[in-house]
Amino acid sequence: MTCNMNYDQADIAELKRLKALTTRPVVIATMEKLLEDAQQEHQNQRLSNASISSSTATSTATNVTIREPISRTKANTQTVYITSNYSWSETDKSVFIYLTIKNATEIRREQYHLQVKPRAVQLDISEHEGANYNFRISQLQGQVTPEQSSVKVKENNGQVLISLRKGNVGVKWGQLRLKTTRDMYDQLQRDERNSANASNSNQRDSGSSINQPLASNNSTLFDNNTTMETIVREAYQSTDSDTRKIFQESWKHNHNYNNNNPFDVSSILEDHKHPSSPHHHHSSS
Repeated sequence: MTCNMNYDQADIAELKRLKALTTRPVVIATMEKLLEDAQQEHQNQRLSNASISSSTATSTATNVTIREPISRTKANTQTVYITSNYSWSETDKSVFIYLTIKNATEIRREQYHLQVKPRAVQLDISEHEGANYNFRISQLQGQVTPEQSSVKVKENNGQVLISLRKGNVGVKWGQLRLKTTRDMYDQLQRDERNSANASNSNQRDSGSSINQPLASNNSTLFDNNTTMETIVREAYQSTDSDTRKIFQESWKHNHNYNNNNPFDVSSILEDHKHPSSPHHHHSSS
């Protein structure tokens, strides 16, 4: 959601400069969204100031201040970002995304706009029941063919259906979004919390004293490291060759700065560079 901040032209110029310096797709998408919000907030502030300055008028003939009618400007329309209320499926040729929006059958064709790039998709729906809707995935698991993609409202169940034509027909995606380092970090954090909660629960149930050896903590750490390795392997194996190169460069860069980096999986990368046995993997570039 947009934060209520006062942006001026200098702030917007600085955001544009920072965006020009970024190279990572996820960071670029984040900067674009922040820049868009800043420009919108700046425009809203200008309109608000103009409305306030013209709200009263002074009669110079009688030296009497006359209040003008209160300006009833239209409130800013809320934007609903669809991040969880959707599902998806795939065939050998296509990927289908199903968005659940209340009273979707009332959405007219001119209200929605679909933008598709080889590795990204965005759908904007304007002025539907007093709100705008936005759905966006900036890093799809595989490539798609933009000119063969479409969107429509399914009359039978009231869902918005986005159809994406696969760039590589016959290649299974397995997941809709490409896993990022942030996704893996969040997964590790959840695993650590769950492991810690389970450890605390076991200690309470067994009535363990504070003077007991901390073997359980060492076991928890080992389990977390094993979980992280599993997460990294899954993410690495499910990506295409170009994304693997990006992962390798990113992890090697982090390793040069911090040998204790939890994302240092150089051994995993080496396993894939020099496998001891044949391993078949479908690329989904």
